[in-house]
Amino acid sequence: MIPMSGGYLSPPVFLTDPFGSLDPAPVPGCSTCERKDAKRRKALDEGFVAEAAVIAVEFSRHLVGHRKAK
Repeated sequence: MIPMSGGYLSPPVFLTDPFGSLDPAPVPGCSTCERKDAKRRKALDEGFVAEAAVIAVEFSRHLVGHRKAK
């Protein structure tokens, strides 16, 4: 038998949200941001949360380019 302290083999692990924000802010004037934002909002409005999460991840990756350009 493995000895346990407090009923756990090790302390609990707290995971971060794998999708990040489902509501990233588009950069004003960027047509790609506007297009991805509209597509993500449409998916959420229609109840397709998983699709919206995938679009949000793509959107977040696109936003990295804006941050690097500064």
